[in-house]
Amino acid sequence: PGLSLVVLIAAQVSSPALSAFIFFVALSLQGCSYSGAVANIIDIAPDHAGQLHGLCNTFAVVAGVLGNIITGWLWELQHSFDTVFSVCFLVYAAGSLTFVELGTGEVVFVSGPGGSVVSKWSPSLSAPAREGSVNVHDDTDVP
Repeated sequence: PGLSLVVLIAAQVSSPALSAFIFFVALSLQGCSYSGAVANIIDIAPDHAGQLHGLCNTFAVVAGVLGNIITGWLWELQHSFDTVFSVCFLVYAAGSLTFVELGTGEVVFVSGPGGSVVSKWSPSLSAPAREGSVNVHDDTDVP
């Protein structure tokens, strides 16, 4: 999707039909990424995927609301969508770079004692395992 925004800006597309087609292609390709994003949530927090997915969707809704407000403000300021497309591209690029740098498919959040949520990197998980518990750092316990 970010690449299509660059195309719209660089090519100075003036045809509404061509602009709509470019956005159609971009948003269709963006839809393909959602299956990977949802599967990744299940990978990193299998015991709490529902809560994490709800949290991610909350951030998405807030971004959608703020994005509309900012788009309207930029349009009133410049009467052009070039800045809007540039900002969108920067957000896409920053999100992509963040995912590439920090994204993982490993389990990060697991259920701790009493059902509490703990991080894989929590010091409490590095302690010797109690009788009957599973040490998430040791793959030999996995059948």
